Amino acid sequence: MEFSESRLIPIGERAEISAWESVWSLAPKNTREQLGLSWARSGDGAIALHASGFGWWFFNRVLGIGLTGVGDTLWLDGELDRFEAAGQPYGVSFCSELVPRGFADHLAGRGLRHQNTLAKMIRRSDDLPLRGPDRDIREIGPEDMALFVQTLRQGFGVPATLDDLFATLPGEKGWHCYLGYDKGRPVATGALYHAADTAWLGFGSVVPDSRRSGMHRAMMLFRMQAAAEMGCRWLVTETNRPEGDEPAPSYRNMESLGFTPAYFRPNHIRAA
Repeated sequence: MEFSESRLIPIGERAEISAWESVWSLAPKNTREQLGLSWARSGDGAIALHASGFGWWFFNRVLGIGLTGVGDTLWLDGELDRFEAAGQPYGVSFCSELVPRGFADHLAGRGLRHQNTLAKMIRRSDDLPLRGPDRDIREIGPEDMALFVQTLRQGFGVPATLDDLFATLPGEKGWHCYLGYDKGRPVATGALYHAADTAWLGFGSVVPDSRRSGMHRAMMLFRMQAAAEMGCRWLVTETNRPEGDEPAPSYRNMESLGFTPAYFRPNHIRAA
């Protein structure tokens, strides 16, 4: 698999876009109102996620510009205007291979600056690595949603105001959610969103005092094997691209499990 292999970009982008659109659409009405959740799709396959009541650029961003065309900058500018009106930080994550030359300059003209770069990690589901030491990892349903969101919150350090956003996922169509236990205590989360022949692996977190224990890798491998058993052909996930000598345990774990950085996606951010 080569870097920037163009045929893999639609696989990676559509899987992630579909998963996040599902998260937004499944949010309970009161959560949607509290966080100001909405989303919009462009004619070229992009999505704009809005959370006008929550000040995090990751929840106020555009994905997939140019996915099925050359990039609809008119639609994009309209969504950027909506972000600005809400007064929240926001961002645009784009693939250089999909947008016209000068696109980054267009974003700079709107006040967005490059902050970091995401590595989209993709692999096929065949010839998976063997499982390592046995770990207590379980798929959970709605009855365990409180444990799932509490563990996810500890692992990611996000506020409790997001609990109800993620609590709806266990047991929903397309979603498979998992908890990893250590001596009966939940210490890790992971989710799998299954759409067509692709599985997007997300929400992988480990609580601080259980990191560097091999649990992140074990949760990844467990979901990879689960996706293969569901008939998924492609496995997709993402993490920050390491810069220089900085530690990148997530990136290294993914590489060790056969994922390749199929393409890179810069994040351009504008502060509120």
